[in-house]
Amino acid sequence: MEPKLAAELMASNPLPAGTFDIFDRFFTDDRKRSQITLILNTAAGVIVACSEEDPATDIQPDCTGMPALHLFLIAMSGLNLRAITHLATTQTLETSKFSIWTEG
Repeated sequence: MEPKLAAELMASNPLPAGTFDIFDRFFTDDRKRSQITLILNTAAGVIVACSEEDPATDIQPDCTGMPALHLFLIAMSGLNLRAITHLATTQTLETSKFSIWTEG
């Protein structure tokens, strides 16, 4: 896309405030191992599941220390990011397996 046209499109439809704030909440601990578990393209957006765990997992009787699986919805406009929404987080030992879950 021509730079002038891209600039005009961005000016007419700017990214919502706080679009990238999510990066301050997830995956900022360098001591944890993070990986993308699933990417699924849907009509609503791109669903991404990411796991986050301590390299030396020490799971306690109350289940603290279990790896976390985070589910995000990424809204796109063409090939451009429009929004990132955190949908859910669950603690699980099976971070390589993915299924849709609901909370509450």
